[in-house]
Amino acid sequence: MPKCRSIALLMVAALWGCEAPITEPSNAVSENAVSAPHANNCLARIWQTQGNPDRVFDERHDELLGGRSSISCDGYTSPSALQHAIDRLKRAASARDADQVTQLVNIPFNYIDRDGRAERITSRRQFRRMFDAIFTDDTYAAIESLRLGDTLPNRSQGLSFKIGGLWFIVRNTGDEPVLVTVNHEALKVALRPAEQ
Repeated sequence: MPKCRSIALLMVAALWGCEAPITEPSNAVSENAVSAPHANNCLARIWQTQGNPDRVFDERHDELLGGRSSISCDGYTSPSALQHAIDRLKRAASARDADQVTQLVNIPFNYIDRDGRAERITSRRQFRRMFDAIFTDDTYAAIESLRLGDTLPNRSQGLSFKIGGLWFIVRNTGDEPVLVTVNHEALKVALRPAEQ
């Protein structure tokens, strides 16, 4: 798993000239406020920003990578908020509902094609025009197989899945994440059948 995380971060760094595609939320939990990546006070701070948090679910699913990382400390949101975002995106993708999917993405949006060419999409109208190029069979397959436990959070870049093929960001601490990047170059690797 750490190897996949390294690949994802290297791909993003290479594609974006070592500049993070997003910045951490303006009201992000301070790194100095926690004693360890899985410290309980990260969840407590996240819950303060949410109306009715699912505390049991969050405590059960927060830690990742054997306790070396957590959704709350490194992703600036709760596991239940991320799960809700995944479920909404899965439903929209399963229905092939382009209008609904368009409402679930961040603008600006980052699109990388299978050859590594990157484009920054700056309006929903532009996103809708490019929708069929971005949401291919590979994109749908990746979304349909998303699992909360496969999250690779990075404090400065967001929440990654499929070795950097899909990235989510949190606009403000505790918010439901939104899809910000589809990277077909990474998905091409992530969805490749395992070698026998």
